[in-house]
Amino acid sequence: MARRVDLGNVIGPQGNQGVQGPKGDPGAKGADGVSVTSIEQTTESSADSGTNVITVTLSNGVKQTFNVKNGSKGLTGAKGDKGDTGPQPPLTDNLTSTSTISALTAAKGKELNDKITSLLAGNDAAMAEQ
Repeated sequence: MARRVDLGNVIGPQGNQGVQGPKGDPGAKGADGVSVTSIEQTTESSADSGTNVITVTLSNGVKQTFNVKNGSKGLTGAKGDKGDTGPQPPLTDNLTSTSTISALTAAKGKELNDKITSLLAGNDAAMAEQ
C-alpha cells in the first residue's frame, strides 16, 4: 500500500508559455444598437443664467432632454486704441460737392469748412489763400 504524504502548499517556479491554440469560431450576431437620430435646441435663452433645452432623439424613439444654463456676462473690456484715419475723398473743382467739402475740411480744418459753408450759403466773401 502506497503511503500518501501531504506536502502542503508548495509552489514551484513558473513554467514557459505554451503554444497558442487555434482561432475560435465567430460569435453570434449581437443585438442592434441605438443611435442618435437628431439633436435639437427646443428652448432658447440669451439671458444671464437663462436655461437652454436640448432634446436628443434616439433611433428607438426615446427622447432625452438636457438643460444647458447660460453663464453671466463678463466685464466690459478696456477701451481700444484709436484707429487710423480712413481714406479721404479726392479733391475736385466743384465746391458744391459734399465729398469735396469733406476732403477740404479734413485737409484744412474747421476754419476752411466755415468759409466754404459761407460761400455755399451765398455769401460772396473772397477766400484768402491759406
